[in-house]
Amino acid sequence: MSFSKNHIFGPQSWEKRIQDIQDFWEKSRKEAYKKELHFYASLVRIQNLSPYATLLTFWTEKQSLFDLGGSQSLHIGDYLQLPEQRRGYIQKILSHRREFEVFLEGNCPFFEGQKMEIRRNHLAFLYENKEALLEELISEKPPMLQYVKGILDGTLQLEEIKLEDNKDIESLPLDPFQKIAVLGMLQTPDFWLLWGPPGTGKTFTTAHGLHFLLEQGKRILLASHQHVAIDSLLLKLIELYPQDGDKILRMGYGGRSTEGLAPYRFLQRREEMPEKTEEEILQSFPLIATTLSSLASPLLWEETFDIVVEDEAGRPPLPTSLLGILKAQERFILIGDPLQLSPIVPRKAEPWLSHSFLEIALAHEETKKRKMELVIHRRSHPKLVQPTSRLYQLHGHQGLQVSQVTSSPLAELEDPDLLFHPEYPLLYVPKKEKTAKWYKFGETMSLVDPLEAVMAYEIALEFGKVLSYQSLWILSPFRLQTYLMASLFRKKHNPMEFVTTIDQTQGGERDIVILSLTADRKTTLEKKVDFHRLNVALTRARFKAIIIGNIWEMMEVRHFEPFLNGLLENGKELPFQISPYSLQKVKNKLAFILRKRKKTAFPSKEGHSSLAVLEDLSHIPRKERSLIQGFPRIKKR
Repeated sequence: MSFSKNHIFGPQSWEKRIQDIQDFWEKSRKEAYKKELHFYASLVRIQNLSPYATLLTFWTEKQSLFDLGGSQSLHIGDYLQLPEQRRGYIQKILSHRREFEVFLEGNCPFFEGQKMEIRRNHLAFLYENKEALLEELISEKPPMLQYVKGILDGTLQLEEIKLEDNKDIESLPLDPFQKIAVLGMLQTPDFWLLWGPPGTGKTFTTAHGLHFLLEQGKRILLASHQHVAIDSLLLKLIELYPQDGDKILRMGYGGRSTEGLAPYRFLQRREEMPEKTEEEILQSFPLIATTLSSLASPLLWEETFDIVVEDEAGRPPLPTSLLGILKAQERFILIGDPLQLSPIVPRKAEPWLSHSFLEIALAHEETKKRKMELVIHRRSHPKLVQPTSRLYQLHGHQGLQVSQVTSSPLAELEDPDLLFHPEYPLLYVPKKEKTAKWYKFGETMSLVDPLEAVMAYEIALEFGKVLSYQSLWILSPFRLQTYLMASLFRKKHNPMEFVTTIDQTQGGERDIVILSLTADRKTTLEKKVDFHRLNVALTRARFKAIIIGNIWEMMEVRHFEPFLNGLLENGKELPFQISPYSLQKVKNKLAFILRKRKKTAFPSKEGHSSLAVLEDLSHIPRKERSLIQGFPRIKKR
């Protein structure tokens, strides 16, 4: 099966496409309203970072806000609506103290001890803004609209272009496919598509392309669905071309890798240019980097750019992707991989909207004239690449060629057994029993399998004897399974740094990946795991990947065929047994986790806290307790 227009959607008029997009926004708003969260919190500390920034520390008695996962809990990066029309984002969460820190731009109009109502994450309001912006962009008929319309209604007609050689690009340490990709970014008259599977140097290539676009004097928007993708690309650009740092303006809240980008953020630039307005600061930098959702903010609403570069373009929903594309005056460049994580769309949206704009564009016959595929893979062991290479070939890609990779740290071990042997990078632990069960986790249902959890844990312990845990990733598609596996490790190992869901790992890599499929029935594997997630999980590993799960049920899922063929041809079965004692221990841990999440954490009617609540409240310094309105009185026993 390859990408084709008929595979994604049948012929429809442009008017019908627009109507489907309007329905998409409406359904997105309805789902967002269900996730609206209102709560009260007391302001404990105010720390003035600069004349333009304040750090606020809040305390709340609502324990459910700190539960892991679910729509009714807080997360780092969440935007909060405070009184007096002030907005901030959560920078740090101290769950054991029921505190969270909020970064607030500008001066602080609040006082310590003030109790206030807080609204978390105005998604519905954000969707309304995005819908209004897209309607305005389409009504203004920007230059790129004709290409968007042609791709979506099937009428696109393009002329062939001949890319001219460039001596500066020829001298770069790029492979032939990467050089053509950079030339296309510089010379295309309308748009350019770059399909970069994992490990093919997509970020490295794009960074070089951005540099030469800046050399041409272009005003560029670098946008993506997630902060971490933007930050990774900016850090690579600054590493390769330090002089380009003076041209970068990073808008909005940064992702996990923001330390190296602090000098380029809007807040820092504003301190350096106190005499300029926000609009003037924006015009002072030729490279603006932000998320696609931030384009609907008032400051960026009216902005247009010569070139729009959208990284990880296979991830955002199609209407969101159009917000960036339609702001381009000369050309747009889409970079990504439609076979990794797919867009998250509301239920009952039109099926064609479950595909990204990049995937739809790649499916069009005419876009072959504006497309480049990266082919040479440099990350993983060749036997790890073969299953994914087959997957890409089935979807119309040329397939992957493996370049020489660095030596595995496992190669230094003397007389390694099968688990550590560097010549067997792909292992699987088959599980015949169907032991996974669904439980309510937060506001949603999640799947968990104690048997797979203890297998993954004991395998990780073996690797922990010779490698750092930070060189591992223990993955599952389900939050409750990762929570259970993380709880088995000692806190000193910081398990939340190497035990996570597959969705949190796109763009990263580790030496060893241990994957717990968790799902052990055909329907669950097909709907909740799917080949996109499996592709992401396996391509994170540099030297060894270990799959734990029901291989026989996987054989029933057609989309897993290329993976299974590669697994059975290149992989080895890893004999593994666990003791009944270990399994029972993990089951007890799961029962404890589920019981703990059911407990309420509110003061009793008498005004005294329960013993469980006292354990948390006692962490708050006594001098700060008096600032908290409604703080429960602690009764000494």
